[in-house]
Amino acid sequence: MQIRKRITPVNFTKGRGGRKPIAIVLHIMEGSLSGTDQWFKNPKAQASTHYGVGKNGEVWQWVEETDMAYGNGRVSTPTWGLIDKDNPNLYTISIEHEGFTGQPWTEAMYEADIALIKDIAKRWDIPLDHDHVIGHYQIFGKKPNCPGTGLDWKKLMALLNEPDLKGVCVKSVESPDIFWVDFGGVSHKVKTWESFQEFFKGEPKIVSRETIGDLIKGKEI
Repeated sequence: MQIRKRITPVNFTKGRGGRKPIAIVLHIMEGSLSGTDQWFKNPKAQASTHYGVGKNGEVWQWVEETDMAYGNGRVSTPTWGLIDKDNPNLYTISIEHEGFTGQPWTEAMYEADIALIKDIAKRWDIPLDHDHVIGHYQIFGKKPNCPGTGLDWKKLMALLNEPDLKGVCVKSVESPDIFWVDFGGVSHKVKTWESFQEFFKGEPKIVSRETIGDLIKGKEI
């Protein structure tokens, strides 16, 4: 994942007042990546998020994670269970998404989000569940369509929690079949164990036929 640094000189607060991020908040731009970039750099906007994801999978960054962006400060009829008396901007990281509510997210957007959210979550020890990866509407109820119906929450959460088995080789103990595992799905059947060692130079993982079946279904081992 490549992140294009577009750090804004305005519309953020240095530091987090002693707080640390506990959640990642998803937004919809209701516009374009370039238009949002211009808006966040306008001193009159008083708005910003840490990141933006484009329809082609681009990832732009406007505010450092250690600083407070201005995406989640307004609170109205919140439904998020972890909200407290402080400004939510102090303990959240926000991600904007290119497009308009109702427009289905592209596969490139999902792929970029998975990489970005996992990266953020690992850095700040944020669980990958719907209590910690939330929509802006859960903080600001007056925007019920942010991030909107174009986001398939069930799909996003499933992808976030797929077993990360990329770059692993598995072999059934009952069969000579060898598989190259790529992002939670078993694929690329390898001709021989030796060919795997020669061309992929991976570490073997020998498992049962039942586990191979589980891997094909996307289950974690």
